[in-house]
Amino acid sequence: MYGSSDRVHLLGMINTEPTNTTAADPSRPAASTLTTTGAGAPAGARLGGPFPDYSSIDVTDPAAQTTTTRYYTHIEPDAATPDPLPLVIAFHGGGGNMRKMYNALGFDTGPAPRPYLTVIPQGFGPNHDPALPQPSGGWNSGQAWTPYQPQSGPTQDDVNFIDELLVELTRRTAIAGWRIDQSRTYLIGFSNGGMMAYRLAAERSAEFAAAVIMQAGIGGDPDPADPGLPVHVNHPAAHNAEPVAILQLHGLLDPGLSLTDAIIPTGLNPRVDLPIVDGVKVWASHNSCDRWPTIEPHPMGLMRTWGDGESDTEVKLLTMPSVAHEVPEDVLEIIEPFLESHSK
Repeated sequence: MYGSSDRVHLLGMINTEPTNTTAADPSRPAASTLTTTGAGAPAGARLGGPFPDYSSIDVTDPAAQTTTTRYYTHIEPDAATPDPLPLVIAFHGGGGNMRKMYNALGFDTGPAPRPYLTVIPQGFGPNHDPALPQPSGGWNSGQAWTPYQPQSGPTQDDVNFIDELLVELTRRTAIAGWRIDQSRTYLIGFSNGGMMAYRLAAERSAEFAAAVIMQAGIGGDPDPADPGLPVHVNHPAAHNAEPVAILQLHGLLDPGLSLTDAIIPTGLNPRVDLPIVDGVKVWASHNSCDRWPTIEPHPMGLMRTWGDGESDTEVKLLTMPSVAHEVPEDVLEIIEPFLESHSK
């Protein structure tokens, strides 16, 4: 595994030996199809259609010395291109699945063609196999306890999953005749998936230029020595993270997440998550952004921007008064200008 300080891009590790490839869809150019396995629509969905086929990858956990089959799907750009492609990795919420995230991003109804490769991985859980009628899973976002990372019993190394997925995507895109732009690789995450995006931004900052977090905060645990002093496990300073541009989307109607109040331990859940606004300020400070944000009206609400960060980063917080715990409608129209303005 590669930490952010190693300055080694996982996307640059290419093994071009084909494995488990399937025949290309004859309806599209051979150079624009990634290899997949599974059941569903033709591999590599175009826009405005049914949920695409999915792919599998066997992921080895070096600590547990186990191998687990994990799944992901992808949405191709509308046409093959010789230019390097930006890559967007989108994480669904806890208890969700790839199909729900595909629909939430609007791919089922067909937004205009996107000039990037979108990959939606499937979270882990007892019912995560996408062949099931209602698959579900979640992400080990770093805390000692989430529904997908219990204090006792099996755990999954989702950082290692994404490490191996990045290498696999590089291999498959090379076979398909594409290249991934290592300087324009992005994270999107909703709820538990947003917490996973925060974790990767901190632990794999060399890989990602920007992250969009929806309805999620920086997670934490009580300090065993002093439960009153929580340890925020996804704090960028804890991982010596490089600057990463952050856009936080927060619906003010969310009944479980407060803009200004922390998640405090209750019952079997000892999580101590930062308030949304505090998590944003953590990244603004870490990126050496302006101390005070500019505040501007936005069609969805109010946008706060901490600008002038190191490596041309910025941190933004969009508060939306009419949005609850959900992915906002037409979300790609909100987030794409932000992603497109950032690169490593």
